[in-house]
Amino acid sequence: MRMTDWRGRGRYLVLTVLVAALTSIPLGLSGAIAGAGNTVRVTDADNGRTLTLASGDALVVSLASTLGTGFGWKVGHVDAKVLRQTGPSELVHPPNPMPGAPATQVFRFVATGGGSTRLELDYVRPWERGVPPARTFHLGLTVR
Repeated sequence: MRMTDWRGRGRYLVLTVLVAALTSIPLGLSGAIAGAGNTVRVTDADNGRTLTLASGDALVVSLASTLGTGFGWKVGHVDAKVLRQTGPSELVHPPNPMPGAPATQVFRFVATGGGSTRLELDYVRPWERGVPPARTFHLGLTVR
């Protein structure tokens, strides 16, 4: 085999790798951009507020909870076409917690589509039926 045959194959291999690398860049960037968004954090102090989010934004709601009392927060109302919960709530304990000490219950949502919804979280005992929530947290949300 002549030396020029190897050089031609080497160029073909380099060109193939280069084309594969360049065509994968836009796909990788578009995935990163599509998932990108701001994170908006709210707490008990934001009860009753109205917020505007962009589609793709994350909403993190952190509310005080004392689970030793049997109470915990649950989603009472939200339009999932506008705002979708991304998983179960998480309980965050303070450093060196005492038994029965308050913790923080954290809910995570993502703005999925345009529109408006009311987010309502209710502080309830899950086994009690027909009993109004001990507390309610409301947010008015508009997603653009």
